[in-house]
Amino acid sequence: MRILILICLSCFVTGNLYAQEVPNIIVEQQLENITENNEDVETEDDSYLQEMIQFQRNPVNINTAEEALLKELRVLSPMQIQNLVSYRTLLGKLVSIYELQAVPGWDLQTIRRIRPYIAVSNETRLIETIGTRIMQGDNSLLVRVSQTLEKSRGYLLDPATTKNYYPGSPQKVFVRFKHVY
Repeated sequence: MRILILICLSCFVTGNLYAQEVPNIIVEQQLENITENNEDVETEDDSYLQEMIQFQRNPVNINTAEEALLKELRVLSPMQIQNLVSYRTLLGKLVSIYELQAVPGWDLQTIRRIRPYIAVSNETRLIETIGTRIMQGDNSLLVRVSQTLEKSRGYLLDPATTKNYYPGSPQKVFVRFKHVY
């Protein structure tokens, strides 16, 4: 009985757990580091903090991001941005976040700083892929027709009304179309 009560209490006590969330303390620490290095006079404004929280909620896709968007992060140097764009041009889209280590000029510290604000995904637009999904998918069509040779009572004509009890035909038609992409 005590074990059951402990299990119930532990279920109610535990809260929601979220994986890989970056606390706002890290964002604030980055804000302090950047303003300290840039010697900005306008540090009273929290617009940078708001931008970083927005990037945290909606990470930038590193495979499709343009130079201007990467500059908005204010974490990367112009050389690092140019190296990333050149890397994508030469070798194609990144497969994983770990591939950033292969980009010249990117070190682990930079990747750790920018990690909360970026994502590596190969987004494809639905309009572009509908045609390829239809044309390159595997299709199968199964049609089955069956009928019981013996007549059921419902299909026998009622002499008083000259109608079948069951409307329709005694044949059963089964159709299945399957498309796999």
